[in-house]
Amino acid sequence: MDFSHLYISRPQKSVDEDAADIIAKFRELFKAKKTGVRLINYHQGLPLSFPATIVGVEHGLLDLDIHPQQAVAIERDRYTFLKCDAFAFSIGARVQNVNIFKRAATLTRFFFADVMAEQRHALRLTLNPTTDAAFEIPEGTVTGKLYDLSVGGATVLTDQPVNIPSGTDVKLQFLLPNIIQNTHIIT
Repeated sequence: MDFSHLYISRPQKSVDEDAADIIAKFRELFKAKKTGVRLINYHQGLPLSFPATIVGVEHGLLDLDIHPQQAVAIERDRYTFLKCDAFAFSIGARVQNVNIFKRAATLTRFFFADVMAEQRHALRLTLNPTTDAAFEIPEGTVTGKLYDLSVGGATVLTDQPVNIPSGTDVKLQFLLPNIIQNTHIIT
């Protein structure tokens, strides 16, 4: 899964040197028995974050014991972000292997990152599926599909560009889909 829209890379050196430095620091932490980290994944804009424990570091791979809910997210997404006090930035990583039943994951391809969701002032939820929306501007009513929503704003996908000056109050009208009614159960 491509997750590049979730972060900005923060290279300190080259990609390979950063990955080697990250693994070396994790190896050092593991030897010092400082094995606690926090993993973060995003599901439709909502952060899913649980503690994890380093259980091994070798050959450029980081082995972790993880929370079962994090294991499900990691298996679906094939990426995660790590938070650790030993690093100035978040660490992005690809998932090489995950075992939901054993609550274990192996991570690889590490890089320094700023996670975009952590830069926001409010949580932004992605609607899936999108829903019909409308708002008024001096030229008339604009209709589109509500894509995401937060306390501070919304993204409405429209057929044509709409010029709304920054800071303009807009009355947005939309209906939330009934996800219970629209759920299909297969027996």
